[in-house]
Amino acid sequence: IRRLGVRRAERLAVGRPADAAPALLGTLFTLCGHAHVLTARRAVDAARAAPGTELPSPPEADARTLQWRTAQEQVRRLLVDAPPVVDLSPATPVVLQRCPLWQGGGEVSAAALAQWLASDLLSMPVATWLAAWERDGEAWLREWSVTARSPVARLLRRLWPWASALRLPHRALRLHARDGSALALAAQLAADAPLQGAGGVPYATGPWCRQRDREAARVDNAWMFFASRLTDLVRLASPDGPATGAGLLACGAVNTGGRTGLAWTETARGLLVHAVALDEAHRVAACRVVSPTDWNFDPLGPAARALRDVRDAAQDARAVQSLVLALDPCMGWEAQARRQDQETAHA
Repeated sequence: IRRLGVRRAERLAVGRPADAAPALLGTLFTLCGHAHVLTARRAVDAARAAPGTELPSPPEADARTLQWRTAQEQVRRLLVDAPPVVDLSPATPVVLQRCPLWQGGGEVSAAALAQWLASDLLSMPVATWLAAWERDGEAWLREWSVTARSPVARLLRRLWPWASALRLPHRALRLHARDGSALALAAQLAADAPLQGAGGVPYATGPWCRQRDREAARVDNAWMFFASRLTDLVRLASPDGPATGAGLLACGAVNTGGRTGLAWTETARGLLVHAVALDEAHRVAACRVVSPTDWNFDPLGPAARALRDVRDAAQDARAVQSLVLALDPCMGWEAQARRQDQETAHA
């Protein structure tokens, strides 16, 4: 796997006043821009704090904005971006205009969103759907996708033949300020070390492995990876709780020594990380942004491991597309088959 344009944007923040960096990064990184602004701001605040200081959770207004923006992203992926890839029609503007996430000038009614989901996407009440999913998991979700009259059910039916057989062994990527994982990643980034190790099971991040959720252990194929965007949307539209509503998405930030800070935020695509170092004049001395794509499409990450089993990119194009949709529906891609002589030389 080879990615283009890596790390160009974050370099533009270096030398700028720390207070100006979050807005700049939110402009440069347009996918989940709101989350970039929040995460960069918290990384800067952590860098200004005393060594080892763990920042409290974001204010309620920021948590609520993150909840609704993440829900918007999941709706776009499920109804607009993914269907055309598998030869289905995307949702019309009229359908999206009925969604409460795009009504009310930023104020979202959780009850209205749940009602819209129940009528337009789930064909049943949100609480009933979530309870069935938590009880029976993939088996129930497969049955629902076959019987429900819903654009998302139709999408999942279309993906099943290719995506369900594509296994994605992984470890759920999670960070904590108190268990050493955040400090270890900060040191790794400072040393510009590879994200994924050469041996063992690679890390992956996405809505299937929320820190406050229990789903990671039973999500092991591309179909379930993609379907987790729907379960994520349902949880976000549910009343606030330990793993629902505004309580679903985890955020953290910690001073990692001196004038350095690390912050992380769960987004629609997975865990977003910002690392910042400030100079004595409170300008940005160093900046590193690690997106979910950096983990999932690392040359040693879960996508690369799964692609080892794809021998013919043209013949297995649907499987490759299912993999990309599962890990990052926003990402454009192209596959190039390795010639036999290249294969032998590479081996």
